[in-house]
Amino acid sequence: MWVDNDLTAFSGGSPAFNEALVGYSQSDGSQHVNFIDRTNWHVHELYRSADPAAQWVDNDLTALAGGSPASISSILVGYSENDGSQHVNFIDDNGHIHELYRSADPAAQWVDNDLTALAGGIATLVSTLLVGYSQSDGSQHVNFIDHKSNHVHELYRSADPAAKWVDNDLTALAGGSPAFGALNGYSQSDGSQHVHFTGENGHLHELYRSADPAAQWVDNDLTAFTGVTPFSVTHGYSQSDGSQHVNFTDNNGHVHELYRSADPAAQWVDNDLTAFSGGSPAFGDPNGYSQDDGSQHVNFLVQANWHVHELYRSADPAAQWVDNDLTAFSGGSPAFGGPLNGYSQDDGSQHVNFTDENGHVHELYRNP
Repeated sequence: MWVDNDLTAFSGGSPAFNEALVGYSQSDGSQHVNFIDRTNWHVHELYRSADPAAQWVDNDLTALAGGSPASISSILVGYSENDGSQHVNFIDDNGHIHELYRSADPAAQWVDNDLTALAGGIATLVSTLLVGYSQSDGSQHVNFIDHKSNHVHELYRSADPAAKWVDNDLTALAGGSPAFGALNGYSQSDGSQHVHFTGENGHLHELYRSADPAAQWVDNDLTAFTGVTPFSVTHGYSQSDGSQHVNFTDNNGHVHELYRSADPAAQWVDNDLTAFSGGSPAFGDPNGYSQDDGSQHVNFLVQANWHVHELYRSADPAAQWVDNDLTAFSGGSPAFGGPLNGYSQDDGSQHVNFTDENGHVHELYRNP
């Protein structure tokens, strides 16, 4: 059964700026939902340990780290590595990309690392899209668009403890097309990297690099492959079977999935998930994830009532997509625009975060 938990009320925390929200779970079962405080632009974390009796707490990471406030236009990116460390990325008023970092040591303190300065990299627009992820080899990757050249860059650090951050111009390395938005990236279990963006003509592209140490970055025009052009920012994920899924909305509010199976000979196909499910038209940008059981979940907002919906498909090969109104199921509060964030924990629970009109961060939660 879905329930609506007001995490801000539970923690007695600060109101959030509605345009920046990201959440993730760690392997120890803890939960972390990051937002920007709309009074002082500090980056906060709503945190709950895996202890069944644990309470939600609001941690001001910027204050704990003695760090820089985020820009009023910054978005957030957050993730955990296999070593238990935490990483929250944001952009400051100078266009520098920062990382609020905490190692897995129980006595560790939060620190603020200016990655742009450490890499000797290029400053970006404070409103640019960000995406960050870690690979199983322990490397870190933070992607952004340089709006002077419209090139996609990667701030990269290998897992070597002595490694330095470097700024790689992926567009130049791939000889690819300039980027104008819709940035999204992820790594697959085979070690490959995938960074999506929209080009000048609205085409959806993928900057791709295989795990081969000698591999080069290549630019794949997914719109040319499938004949479809996205209308919204994209969001993508990979499943444990090696398949890829890139979600977006078209100009009719239909949520689509560009899908490619793990078969080396597979082609990209365009699936209209709204049409498949007979569901409601979407407003804004979809957010998707997969669970360990192979099920898929793509969350979106309906503008008419600001309800949070889920397009869902089980792992059964004969399964059909269905549209679930999670706000109605939970009897919860409507969202107030802004981004959605969804993730699953190892215990099979689902968590979909949003902000309400009062700046409270909520979690639509369903246990296994």
